[in-house]
Amino acid sequence: CKGFFKRSIQKNMQYVCHRDKNCVINKVTRNRCHSCRLKKCFDVGMSKES
Repeated sequence: CKGFFKRSIQKNMQYVCHRDKNCVINKVTRNRCHSCRLKKCFDVGMSKES
């Protein structure tokens, strides 16, 4: 999650979920929805300032 989060913040990426904004994110499915993956990073406490 760290590398994905860092790249997303540095490049100011704007992702859109094409489902219900509640996709399951795990090791197998993490590349299916970038929007929900970034949301999960914030949910677990990662911040833009770090």
